[in-house]
Amino acid sequence: MLCQCFTLPLNVIATRQQTSSSKSQESIVDVIREIIEIDGILGLWKGFKPTMVLCINPAITYGVFERTKTMLLERKSKNTDITSAYLLPSEAFAAGALSKTLATVVTYPYITAKTRLMWRPSKEEVEKFGEDVIYKDTTDVLKKTFKIAGVAGLYKVKF
Repeated sequence: MLCQCFTLPLNVIATRQQTSSSKSQESIVDVIREIIEIDGILGLWKGFKPTMVLCINPAITYGVFERTKTMLLERKSKNTDITSAYLLPSEAFAAGALSKTLATVVTYPYITAKTRLMWRPSKEEVEKFGEDVIYKDTTDVLKKTFKIAGVAGLYKVKF
């Protein structure tokens, strides 16, 4: 979480550069200047709250993995007389894949919210969607995104 406090401005700058609708890429200095002019210095930390929520992703992954591992080991010990303390590589892979998938499905709407808070909509996007693409906070992003695109919209960055 502490690391995010220092690296989030770089993420905001990169997101702005990557999602810029202008044909010529602006320099980092130009992007920083624009962010500060429009949003103030705190604009460099747009998306801070969902970024902090996303720090829970590894904890979900770890928790689900450990629970899955325990269930698999208990099931193995019921089927044999030998108590095994280890998973087979294939079992560990499956448990890890399941755990990471679940953690990602749960937290992905916050990735969408973070990116949309960092992003600046083009004039065309504002004309098309109006105030629905101008966001105040994480809850605002999630509500407006759901309104426009439903649940599927929470799992994609652009409409």
